[in-house]
Amino acid sequence: MIIHPNFIYVHFPKTGGMRMRELLLTIPGAEEVDDHHHDSIEDRIERDPFGFKVGNRTVVVGFRRLPSWLASRYAFERQRSPHLPHDPQRLATGWFLEQDGSDGFADFYARKWASPWLVENHRVLFVRQEHFADDFFSAFSEDLPAEWAGD
Repeated sequence: MIIHPNFIYVHFPKTGGMRMRELLLTIPGAEEVDDHHHDSIEDRIERDPFGFKVGNRTVVVGFRRLPSWLASRYAFERQRSPHLPHDPQRLATGWFLEQDGSDGFADFYARKWASPWLVENHRVLFVRQEHFADDFFSAFSEDLPAEWAGD
């Protein structure tokens, strides 16, 4: 999670988050707050209920459309747990095996990082991997260093 006075970036896995992190940390005032880089807003509030507040900051969530997100997640899980019986046919319904052998489901991830509570109670912007440059500059244009203008 990267926090700035104007925004909070939450890293939805398999959406280009490491590249986003590199870019955001060049913005003055942006800082990585801890090693829980895959926290959702709700995870962070649960861990630090009295110290962490979204306030009026924009929450920015990286996003990647199906089926490319699901294919990427499946390949990632298959690579890190080759001993499990991964079945690519399950992808047609959004299911895959997690590293620990439990069932993963694409909708679980979307609900975690862009929960109905978050969307209803805060300003949320999505940086879609498929439209990264446009969405990135739209979300962060007010906070980017002056030397980025025109790039």
